[in-house]
Amino acid sequence: MGEPNVHKRQSAVCAAVAGIGILVPATAHADSAADSVKALPVNALSNRPLSAPALLPPGRTAARTVRTHAAGPLSPSLRFSDVGMLSVAGFAADQNWIAGTSYSFDFGDGSAPVSTSGSAVSHSYSKPGTYPVTLTETDPAGDSATVTAPYTTRGTNFSPYGPTRLLDTRNGTGAQQGAVAPGDTIRLKVAGVGSVPANAAAAVLNLTVNSPTAAGVITAYPDGDRAAPGTASVDFAAGQTVATLAVAQLGADGTVDLLNNSSGTVQVIADITGYFTPAAAAGYTSLSPVRLLDTRKGIGAPAGVVGAGKAVTLTIAGADGGQLPGSGITAVALNVTATGTLGTGYVTAYPDGTTRPATSNVNFTAGQVVANTVIVPVGSDGKIDLYNSSTGTQIIADVDGYFSAGGTNAYLPMDPDRIDDTTSDGWGPIPGAGVRELGLIYTADPDTGDPVPMALGMNAFVMTTTVTNTAQSGYLTVYPFGVTRPVVSNLNFAAGQTVANLSLATAGTDGAQNVKAVDYYNGTSGYFDVRTDLTGVFGTY
Repeated sequence: MGEPNVHKRQSAVCAAVAGIGILVPATAHADSAADSVKALPVNALSNRPLSAPALLPPGRTAARTVRTHAAGPLSPSLRFSDVGMLSVAGFAADQNWIAGTSYSFDFGDGSAPVSTSGSAVSHSYSKPGTYPVTLTETDPAGDSATVTAPYTTRGTNFSPYGPTRLLDTRNGTGAQQGAVAPGDTIRLKVAGVGSVPANAAAAVLNLTVNSPTAAGVITAYPDGDRAAPGTASVDFAAGQTVATLAVAQLGADGTVDLLNNSSGTVQVIADITGYFTPAAAAGYTSLSPVRLLDTRKGIGAPAGVVGAGKAVTLTIAGADGGQLPGSGITAVALNVTATGTLGTGYVTAYPDGTTRPATSNVNFTAGQVVANTVIVPVGSDGKIDLYNSSTGTQIIADVDGYFSAGGTNAYLPMDPDRIDDTTSDGWGPIPGAGVRELGLIYTADPDTGDPVPMALGMNAFVMTTTVTNTAQSGYLTVYPFGVTRPVVSNLNFAAGQTVANLSLATAGTDGAQNVKAVDYYNGTSGYFDVRTDLTGVFGTY
């Protein structure tokens, strides 16, 4: 396959950094000789200086200016622009400016004030939050005036919640009782419900589709004056019960929209396991995926089928030979797979030492292999439980990362956007046992070569990955570029199936292309296509 012409493409990360997505060729690499791809696409993003309006959700102004009039001629004003998840630029101005005036910026986080003869200073916070920023203006005569204004970071931290059921159209929980009609949208209020704070920016929702009368998708997106994006949060066939995790950005009113994009009716269920707010809470630590549990092999628990009504207790604290800390983990991101299923049922993930909630995470029928990502609160003993409702099943769990007070990665929620689709990107399906590199964002400006701090600080990407046109049964593995492929899987499928799952994908750095990137591995002997929908990113800048 030859190299495509370079062309421009808009994407959600692009909107967050006010750049343009550029599809460029990358060097192929293979896990086996079966990978026949000669050149691979990198859906990368150029990073020009950030534009504050592009960083902000609807309803939030790009620049917040507060003025104060001193007794003398000084009249300072203070303006902010976001330059990253945790970084801000402060701008000073004065309608009565005098040559020789100096400024001091105190960013309200305990760091030393920054004095400058210029009118702009940038600053990076270590944690999300709302901070009182004080500007002191001093003229050559020694007269001074101050102004203070609050600044709220764009980045957010995670707080575990529940699990709790917020929506069930079968019984009228959270919405009108009854199946959702074709093309209809459920407006699900999340922020301000129960003990979820009113300023929640995103929510972790396990979305389950039940009794669909036709194939289709559920699309989750922030409520507001906008059209539904062309993305998928849950992909389903007629008659199928299937669950997929979503980290859903909320609208300014704290509501998420759930669109039934099918020609039939469908019942929809939503269980919340946490939320993100612009306040200091639990930050994320991304990991290269590793298997913590496999009841088929006795990894993480005794070998054997998990019986009816039984639960596996999985130790998270100190797991993977101590790669996970021994204390302080508040929640963990896992890909949970049910395999060797002996009957119809579900798996529920919940904190050890608590009452099992009336929720579900993985739904299956006899003989199926089904995976779903979970972000589950961890019990005070550092453990979680995985409950099986069916006759029996084997359970696998692969860890992607964890949340803790010491986690340094904040979360930047975004409007959902399809950033790649192999059915239309000019490169075609991924071959059996082949690897496809997906570049996500430039780490250096393509024109100047200057490093891009925000991109360099991005460590994990929240993406719904959908596999379709599957020629053989198998699995997909998503893992960081530049590392040996781990023995894990992200989603499983039978021939002819279309299956979606969320990934908290840790990114590697492709130095040759100057991009953050992940690899997709096709764990079958046949081709399949992949669609990738981006909903947010974890980072430190």
